[in-house]
Amino acid sequence: YFINLKYPKLKEDAIPCLFPGPKYLSKPIKKRKSPTKRVNLTCAPTDSKKMKPLKVDFNIVEQNTSSNELNPESIEFLQDSIMPTNQNFENICNGIKSITLPDLSVNSKIFSLDDLISVLRTLNTKNMCSGGPLVGEFDGITVDCAEVVFQNRWRHKKCKYLIDRSSSTNKCIFCKRLRIAFRVKKSRLSTGKSARLVLPPIKKKQLDQLRNKQHNIQKKILRAKHRIKKIQNQLNDAKEKLNKLSDSSVEDLMNKNKLNDSQSTLIREIIMASRYKNPKNRHYSENWMLLCLLFNIRSPGAYRFLREQELMPLPCTSTIRKHLSIVKTNCGFDLKFFDLLKRRMSTKNPNQRHGVLLFDEIQLRKGLYVNTRDLTYSGLEDMGEEVEVCGNKADHGLVLLYQSLADKFSQPIAVFASSNSVKGTVLAQLVLRAIILLESSGCLIDGIVSDGATTNRKMWTELGISGELGAVKNYFTHPSQENRKIYVFSDVPHLFKNIRNRLHDKKYLKVVNPDGKCIIWWHYIDTFNADIIHPGNARAIPKITKDHLYLSNLMKMRVRLMTQVFSHSMACGIEFYRHNGVIGLSGSEETQEFTLFLNNLFDALNRRYTAEGIFKSSEDFKILENAEIWLDSWEKHVNEFKINHNEFLTRSTAEGLRVTLRSTIELCQYLLHDCNFKYVLTGKMNQDPLEKFFGMIRQAAGPNDHPTGPTFLHLYRILSIYSVLRPPKSGNCTILDSQAPTISLSELKEIFHCESTPRQEKIKSLKFKVDMLIDQGSWEADEIFADHNYNNASVLSCIIQLYYNNILYYWIAKSTSCQICLSALKTTDKFADLPEAELINLKSKGGLTHPNIRLFQFLYKVEDCFAKHCNQKNVFDLTVEDALSFPFSFPCFEHKNEIVTSILTNFIVMRMRHFAVQENRFDIKKSRQKKKIAKLIST
Repeated sequence: YFINLKYPKLKEDAIPCLFPGPKYLSKPIKKRKSPTKRVNLTCAPTDSKKMKPLKVDFNIVEQNTSSNELNPESIEFLQDSIMPTNQNFENICNGIKSITLPDLSVNSKIFSLDDLISVLRTLNTKNMCSGGPLVGEFDGITVDCAEVVFQNRWRHKKCKYLIDRSSSTNKCIFCKRLRIAFRVKKSRLSTGKSARLVLPPIKKKQLDQLRNKQHNIQKKILRAKHRIKKIQNQLNDAKEKLNKLSDSSVEDLMNKNKLNDSQSTLIREIIMASRYKNPKNRHYSENWMLLCLLFNIRSPGAYRFLREQELMPLPCTSTIRKHLSIVKTNCGFDLKFFDLLKRRMSTKNPNQRHGVLLFDEIQLRKGLYVNTRDLTYSGLEDMGEEVEVCGNKADHGLVLLYQSLADKFSQPIAVFASSNSVKGTVLAQLVLRAIILLESSGCLIDGIVSDGATTNRKMWTELGISGELGAVKNYFTHPSQENRKIYVFSDVPHLFKNIRNRLHDKKYLKVVNPDGKCIIWWHYIDTFNADIIHPGNARAIPKITKDHLYLSNLMKMRVRLMTQVFSHSMACGIEFYRHNGVIGLSGSEETQEFTLFLNNLFDALNRRYTAEGIFKSSEDFKILENAEIWLDSWEKHVNEFKINHNEFLTRSTAEGLRVTLRSTIELCQYLLHDCNFKYVLTGKMNQDPLEKFFGMIRQAAGPNDHPTGPTFLHLYRILSIYSVLRPPKSGNCTILDSQAPTISLSELKEIFHCESTPRQEKIKSLKFKVDMLIDQGSWEADEIFADHNYNNASVLSCIIQLYYNNILYYWIAKSTSCQICLSALKTTDKFADLPEAELINLKSKGGLTHPNIRLFQFLYKVEDCFAKHCNQKNVFDLTVEDALSFPFSFPCFEHKNEIVTSILTNFIVMRMRHFAVQENRFDIKKSRQKKKIAKLIST
């Protein structure tokens, strides 16, 4: 049997038409559309009776022209009867859609013959779009935005069919994108459907977030790549334009934009640097080199950062050092430097030339280093050619500095390195010498300023200065002009620190009235204790802390702590808490008056601004005169034994204050009446510029307690050059302004160009001696050492010496290719078994070379000479002089001078460095032991 799987269906007449039937009976079936009739235009036209006429409106209206009205019925024609004369036109129009006039960017209606002509001209400027890819390229793949029109090619549905002839391609923008669309579709079909992940809603949400983040990141990366590519193209275009720019066009642009000299110099250097492909061997202008010189001195770290990042075309630091080495700032007075200072002072007016001479000492750490510029030790005593020295290691640095009284200009003029402090007699000679040199450079010295050190007071005695009561002499005659006076000052901040320290140590003082109340240090402490107990940290004297009142050795040196204790705020605080019943402040009226008096006196001696300067009728003169009377009456009570010496100031402080008060009054009157000063700033008569100079040196020297001697001298040279080259702070002028009173780099070279370095002179002299003393002869490298006792220290030194010779060979071998010279420096391996070669054999890893025996014998004698003079500063000269007294020969006559000179120079410098390193290690251990002992002793 069989099973009929077909559904049974009723016939059409089985159900009356009044009742609804099944869907396949009640639903009307749409008839299939008949196929479109196709007509071949090349064949004969069909019967005209079967065709409907087309109505075309050809109304062309134009003024002042003739027109003919046509009967629409007379122009009926068949579309199939239009026969083009060109076969190409037939192929194009056969399969494309109709093109409307708006697609050609012309009016949709034609009203005149000119409109028709413009349409035809527009068509003449168009090309036919060639369409997208061939159908065979992507067989079996379709996209929704494309269709096959003709010639078996895909064409975009939005294709305009016509494109401009000026276009670089023969395709429209839509058809261009078709190939990408087909590729994407093909790749999707080739990868296949991805497996769908079945995740819970929470996980699916997290996955969607991750996918969105990934998609956003990919878009950002793509956009960034496009931006980078765009910026790179813009940069390349800018480089091409920059290379095409001429110097005249660049100057015109800078003049048009009104750039200043510094900005113009920077732009010129950037343009010049862009034209050099090689980053080395560049040439820089003098103005730019001067800017780089000052910038490197001001901030070496910022200079190095900008150069490494190539943000500006900065020269190498070695080039900067070469220019810095032009200025010789060795210890002592350099006459060339004073010539440079003379050019700087020539730009200042007479009032700005008036100034004072400051001098002070800074403590240094002992250290020994090799100065390769002059082949001597640095770190030893060096007083120039002014004073003879013993050659000990320097631990003090004396700096002399010029400070203008009417200008923000200070300049270090000389430096001296000494062991211990410079003696007072020597210091007096140096001061007089400095005044004479400054006067010859255009400066007008009116005074000298120093602190209260013992050596400075000895210098006062040598110059005839006295601060004793009733025998005050505060000046000495000018060394070059007898009608002028040089006033002497003691540094005001140091004097007031001494007064504060005296009161802190003794705890109380008595001033004028012997029977009156005392000035007690505990009054300041009681005021502070009463001030810090308020709720909410309310303070009447908020600047006062425990560091102000409980002084350590470090706190005693700070001027700020002293000025805040002896201030108007402290005096008001004492009065305020005394009136509010603080028990410890009863009877503190004398302390309050003493504090207020010192505050007013310090302000009068430390005027810094124009508005508070001392004028002819200034009240500060009365304050200074009253201070003299107050100090004299206080000391009289001591001399009359009404007051104990412990209740008075120290003798050095009292005499220094008395001399300073008298010098300040007389110098201010001299400047105001004789020199036509409008006002005088007494703040320029202290050592603040010198203390700032020392602060910069300590900061630049690193975290050490004190800088070493060589570091101090190097920093001194840099800072002294910067101060003489920098532009003035006043006004709007810049360093490269043509009207700015500055020193140019060419003037530096003009002053110092004729001098050669001491190293060059010494090597030149050594070559001359070698040429005269060293003979030419053959070196037979077959000599055998005599037997030695290898327990002897000198023999062990001989073994080490042979190892030094091996190192020296590699240095010399790099500078010569002469086989005769090389054979004279090394020997065969048959000497490797000698006892003297033991150290080389132990250290060798297969690369060390055994030196020639003759060379070893000669350098062994040089080592003996070095050992005799290793502690002397001019060890190089003494060693060379002794070493050349021994007979010596060299086989190569042509290179004899250069090789022997190089051997001696490199060997002695190497030994100097080894000796200095060992000495410094010994000094560090010794200093460490002294610090440990000092901690056990209370001071």
